[in-house]
Amino acid sequence: MPRSNSVQICRQIGLYQKQAQRHLSTIPIILSDYNIQLLDCNISHLDDYILHSLRLEIRDAKASLFKAYSKLTQLHSEWQLLQNDRVERTVFDESISKYGDYREMISSSAQQVEQLDLLMNEIDKSYPERNLPVPS
Repeated sequence: MPRSNSVQICRQIGLYQKQAQRHLSTIPIILSDYNIQLLDCNISHLDDYILHSLRLEIRDAKASLFKAYSKLTQLHSEWQLLQNDRVERTVFDESISKYGDYREMISSSAQQVEQLDLLMNEIDKSYPERNLPVPS
């Protein structure tokens, strides 16, 4: 692949890294609004209609974050294919030095998606316990 492809990949990585960061930054705000700690997933204090609202917000936040995460991992894979070329390896290393290591964002996003999955599971388990119809 020509160098122009690696430049395009680098630009796209920057874009999706910013998107992932933006989505990551909204999650603590959502959790704070509902007085939820992500690690303990205690939702028992929420009224039924508040629980449903939380579920919708978490679903949307997780979907947005996962979309950016998926694109970052795809671009990372594409860039890794270029690494056999010494010049491309230098471009990669310079990019990491100049703009930061986007792979940390991939890792952070993956961890956050997993934690949101756990919270969604807790929310979904609470629906039958509250005699509420399980959302589809």
